Amino acid sequence: MRDKLKNIGYYFGIPFCLTVFYFLSCTIAGLFVKSNVAAMWVGDALSILVVGFAFYRLCVKPVPKENRKLYKFSGTSIFWLACLFIWQYIFSQATSSWVAEKYPSGYVSVYTKLADTDLYLYLLLAVTLGPIIEELLYRGIWYHFLRQKRGMLFCFYVSTILFVMMHGTTEHIPITASLSMFLCFVYEITGNIRYCMLIHILFNM
Repeated sequence: MRDKLKNIGYYFGIPFCLTVFYFLSCTIAGLFVKSNVAAMWVGDALSILVVGFAFYRLCVKPVPKENRKLYKFSGTSIFWLACLFIWQYIFSQATSSWVAEKYPSGYVSVYTKLADTDLYLYLLLAVTLGPIIEELLYRGIWYHFLRQKRGMLFCFYVSTILFVMMHGTTEHIPITASLSMFLCFVYEITGNIRYCMLIHILFNM
């Protein structure tokens, strides 16, 4: 029983605590920084330091160097990956437009009202720190930890559900779900979080 509880604490406790730390760092930053977007920058930067260190110690360092790059994209594999990326992008954008029309979220107005410095800071965040911390948490930590005990599809769904919940608007559900499934697939076949970060940055751009 003790070993079972220890396993549950390890495989769910560490990812959960790091995720809570991420939300708390953004929330606490908001208490001291007047701009919400600036607070997101502070929270993301602090979280990358802590979560990135944890990811390296727990997920990267134990893996032999020769196994850290299991697969390199080249030739036809790049072509098929690009096709899959384009397809999921178009599908998710079209579905999101339908959801926005049928089930609009009031919270999305927070983004549409951004202007001037906050708008530029937010756009820059969306293609820099944002994708990095999200990939470290949802593919790097959650997916990596769960995958050691569970099957691929289970890990796909859990990582995706958590990723969708974080974004918090109905309009984001199709986009984040589609992107997360695609990135889980990339991480599964490569074992390299950097591919996920680069694709996520490209998607946000």
